[in-house]
Amino acid sequence: MNCKNCDNEIKNGFIKSNNLYSNEAVELINNELGLEAETYCDACGGELLKKAKISLEEKNNQIKKNRMLSEKEENERINQIAKFKNELTSDDYNLKQKLNKIINHLPVLTTHTPYGWEYTSIGLVSGQTVTGTGLVSEVLSDFTDFFGAKSGSFTEKLEKSEEFVLNQLRAKAITLGANAIIATDIDYGEAGGAKGMLMVCAAGTAIKLKNIEILEDKKDIVEKITSLRNELNSIKDVLTEDNSSFVDKYNHHIKIYKN
Repeated sequence: MNCKNCDNEIKNGFIKSNNLYSNEAVELINNELGLEAETYCDACGGELLKKAKISLEEKNNQIKKNRMLSEKEENERINQIAKFKNELTSDDYNLKQKLNKIINHLPVLTTHTPYGWEYTSIGLVSGQTVTGTGLVSEVLSDFTDFFGAKSGSFTEKLEKSEEFVLNQLRAKAITLGANAIIATDIDYGEAGGAKGMLMVCAAGTAIKLKNIEILEDKKDIVEKITSLRNELNSIKDVLTEDNSSFVDKYNHHIKIYKN
């Protein structure tokens, strides 16, 4: 029996032998060196098998290297995303603080059709709160009103409740993309059988005012509120994006609001 590749005799001897390679060894040589022989033996395949093993080892090492680089790049990307998310979360908090300080400047009118306003109606907004008046403050209010005065504690609670529900309206209107509220109505009532709770409710129509210049001295601050809202919406849009396109959305946000 001879080797089909080199025609050397295949033999097992005490001093010298020549053996055929296994199918696995033949496949390794052919795959790594681009050969197509059916068989190899000790005589023709020795150097070929060494080269094939070296080639396979180099490939495996390159695969490991690429995997390590890929893992490193992925870890760096994950760390970068975490850093950007922390930055956006901080920006989100700071912007909300700024918005809270000026939200009370958003126009809230009881008028149904303000003169000269050009607007698009967006939707109904409402707010409500319940606060305790306490029996003592209720009696004190009745007593002082009898002499034409006002109860400071009761009035203060009422004013704070009104401010709270109106700012609820403003916050909801801003979320809807509005820049003013019209047709606003405020109602008051008692809550609870003991009549010790004051309920304040308000409702109005959120609108988008087109000719914002009609607000005159409030124009700039209303535009500022709109700008803050848009930036907050942009941050929310980026933070809800999955990691695959997060960085692209983040860079787009930065390009618009930081440059």
